[in-house]
Amino acid sequence: MNESSPTIRIDQEALDDLVRKHAMFRAGKVGGRRASLINYDLTGLTLRGQDMSHADFGGAVLAGADLRDATLDYCSFFGADLREANLLNASMVRADLRGAVLRGAVMAGVDMTGADLRGGRMMAQAQDEDGGGDISAKKSGDRATAESTTDFRGADLSGSKLSGVMAMNTNFQDANLAGSVMLRGNLRGASLEGANLHGADLSQADLRESNLRAAVMTEAKTESANLLDADTKGALDAAAAGPTLAQLDKPFAERLKAHTLWVASEGMEGERLDISGFDLRREPPFTRALLAMIRGENSIWYGQDMLEVQLQAADLRGADLRQCNMIQADLRGANLSGAQLTGSHLQRAKLQPLKIGSRKAIASDLSGTSLRYADLSGADLTGVNFAGADLAHANLSNADLRGANLQGADMEAVNLEGTRMDGKR
Repeated sequence: MNESSPTIRIDQEALDDLVRKHAMFRAGKVGGRRASLINYDLTGLTLRGQDMSHADFGGAVLAGADLRDATLDYCSFFGADLREANLLNASMVRADLRGAVLRGAVMAGVDMTGADLRGGRMMAQAQDEDGGGDISAKKSGDRATAESTTDFRGADLSGSKLSGVMAMNTNFQDANLAGSVMLRGNLRGASLEGANLHGADLSQADLRESNLRAAVMTEAKTESANLLDADTKGALDAAAAGPTLAQLDKPFAERLKAHTLWVASEGMEGERLDISGFDLRREPPFTRALLAMIRGENSIWYGQDMLEVQLQAADLRGADLRQCNMIQADLRGANLSGAQLTGSHLQRAKLQPLKIGSRKAIASDLSGTSLRYADLSGADLTGVNFAGADLAHANLSNADLRGANLQGADMEAVNLEGTRMDGKR
């Protein structure tokens, strides 16, 4: 620690007073004052749920601090020490994090749109043994210690500045890095599985041994990037990852008409539409489309507009439906087992059993489905089979889960506010 700029240790009571005056400042009230916490030691203290927008934390020590759900937009964290801090679902829009140490920080679901994480000169109190701009995992011999790995799972880092960032072994799973600049970044061994890297600049980045499985790489710049031993299985780029509707033996409208006849005649006439393995990302929107009972195993719909789509009893096993707009979609009786629905919008969707006649009903199957960060608020999920599904960080507020099978499902940080379960709210 540099003796010329020692930290100033305060307790929780003093911090609460600064928070109160900052709120008064933002409200334009007499006696308010913008929070200036430069070089303050806030180790282990809490700002959970507080709005500290535009505050200055330059050089501050926030190691192990509780910043969950805090609003930290436009804050300066230049050279700050955020090791092991909990920033779950915090907002850090356009925050200045140059030279900050983020090792071991929990940043799942954080919004860092436009944030600046470029490696800069470290302030004395945040000086780390490996220098500035380091958010990577520490090393023990040749192996990274998992408990020190920064967790950016599901974080929104779109448009962020990460040039030269040190992010070895860092977890960016399902993060939104669209339009981010990671020029010359060290991302060796990082997990970018399912991340959105659309338009990202990865030029000259070190991506050796990184996990890019199912990442979206459309329009990403990778000139001179080192991808040695990187796992790119299932990554999506501009090229079609399967057949498109133009490759059907008949025009799509004609095939859809035959499918509609097949459904209406209970299979006696027409022909069932089978688009298994098709890449539908660049097709026109499927808004309110009538696609009941289609077969679409392993089809790719990533980012599609499927508002109020009709997919009753559809076979979509293993389909890629990430980031899709499926608000108020009718998915009654659909088979979505093993499908990818990470980050999709399913507000008020219908997933209850599909009744056939007076006695038979088909339950919706979402066993083994990935619904991380998906929004299912207000959805009817009665009787749905969620066995083994990944619902981590999903929004199930005000949904109806009565009779649903959640055996083995990952329910980490799920929002269950107002959710109906077993006849109770």
